[in-house]
Amino acid sequence: MTATLSTLRARVQQCLSDVSATAYTTGALDEAIRQALAEYSEVFPRQVDTVLTLPAAGREIALDSLADLVDVVAVYWPYDSTTDAWPPNLVQGFALTWDDGQPLLVLTSDQGLQPLAGDELRLWYTTPQHLDGLDDAAGTTLLATHEAWLVIGAAGYAALQRAGDVASTYTQSPKLQANLEAWAQARLAQFRARLAAFSNAAASRGQPFGPGWKLDEFDR
Repeated sequence: MTATLSTLRARVQQCLSDVSATAYTTGALDEAIRQALAEYSEVFPRQVDTVLTLPAAGREIALDSLADLVDVVAVYWPYDSTTDAWPPNLVQGFALTWDDGQPLLVLTSDQGLQPLAGDELRLWYTTPQHLDGLDDAAGTTLLATHEAWLVIGAAGYAALQRAGDVASTYTQSPKLQANLEAWAQARLAQFRARLAAFSNAAASRGQPFGPGWKLDEFDR
C-alpha cells in the first residue's frame, strides 16, 4: 500500500507511543515528517527526465518551467524524440546556475556548434521526493522499502521539537526533557545511518551513464 501523509502520520504516532494524539499535534507531526522527507530527499532524490523544445538558439537554456528542480544529472543533445538511437549524444560539458533565483543550464564548451531554436534536448534532473497529501503533493514517490526509516526520522524530529517545548516551561521535569532529547537523537542517528547506507549502496552500483559525447573535437 502506497504511503500517504495520513498513514505515515499514524505510524509516527505509533512510534512515539502517542496513538491518542495527546502529546503531539497534527501540525507538529506534519512538520516532523516534512523535515525527515527533506533530509531523505537530499540523499535519495527523485530522478525524472523530460524533453525540451528550445525556443531560441544558444548555449544558455532556461529551466524555469521545471517544477522543484534541484540538480541536472545528464543532458542529451542533439536529440530526436522520434528515434531510439543508441548510444545517445550525452553532453559532458554543462553546468546548472541560478539567475535571479531561476535555473539556467549552460553548455560550457566554447567551441563548435550550439543548439538552435526548435532543437530538442533531453534532460535528466532531480527533484525532492513527494508524499501524497503533504504540501499539496498528489502522489508518493519515495520507495516503499524506505518508508519505515522515514517514520523513524520523523519520530526523532517530533520528539526533538517536544523536548524544546518541555524545556521552555517550568511545569515539566528537566529529566523528561533530557530523556526526550536523548530518545530523539537516538532515532535521528538511526535514520541518518540508514541514509548513509542508502547513499553507499547507490554509489556502489556505478555511474548510470557511460563515457559521453563531446560537443566537438576540442571539447575536453
